[in-house]
Amino acid sequence: MTLGTDLVLLAVDEARGTVRFAAQLGIALAAAELVDLARTRRIEAVGEGVRVVEELRTGDPILDRTLARLSASPKGTALSSWIAMQAGDRVMAHLAAMIESGELEGRMTRLSLDSPVKPVGLRIVGDRRGQLIEKLTDAVLYDAPIEDEAFAALAQAALIPRSVLAGRTRYRVQKAIKPLLSWFSDTWRFLPGVADELRLGDDDVEDGDVNPVDEEPWRLLIRLAVGEALKSAPAITRRSERANGLSKDVETVLLMSYALEHHL
Repeated sequence: MTLGTDLVLLAVDEARGTVRFAAQLGIALAAAELVDLARTRRIEAVGEGVRVVEELRTGDPILDRTLARLSASPKGTALSSWIAMQAGDRVMAHLAAMIESGELEGRMTRLSLDSPVKPVGLRIVGDRRGQLIEKLTDAVLYDAPIEDEAFAALAQAALIPRSVLAGRTRYRVQKAIKPLLSWFSDTWRFLPGVADELRLGDDDVEDGDVNPVDEEPWRLLIRLAVGEALKSAPAITRRSERANGLSKDVETVLLMSYALEHHL
């Protein structure tokens, strides 16, 4: 199982047969592929970019295609550029692969030759979803490996917790996840106590440093990739909310016009 597969399984809305928040999920999946490749030591960070250090196949078709793309890209490709370029087709690529592998039921279809491919009738095969919800919760509330923390942070970027968690668990996760997001987003400096450490002259931290704990290059890439997703996804959410607000305003105006015209 890859990180991307886990995110898709949580993002599937079986009631509608599709995925929730596809645009945000695309950003999270582009970053998740980098996390998986870094975790398996195929890539690492170089400055604010990424470089391939091992071209050996992983055995996963999605990751292998991404690795080949990275190998063919200019050296030191910026993470922000890579994630932005890849995000657009990641959801459909992952869904198609998971339907083919039997992890999902459903099909990909077009309404016309010119229309984009869309998923129809998505259903999760097996009961892994419950395990993933537990994994998400544990990664936020307890100590966890960096790849599990990345999973939780990317799930948040894709707005998944609000859909799969409920009640007190949702409240606890939303409250406890803030320091984790701050660490991945490099806003850790603003957490309680950090300013005091900086004033005392912490030798491991310099102004503008993005590697405050002397991370290995593969771990640093995970952190930077997740941080980039956390910066990019909210912008998509804001644009979507503005568009929805505009649509509602237009609908309200049309309803008022109809009411006035018909003296309602």
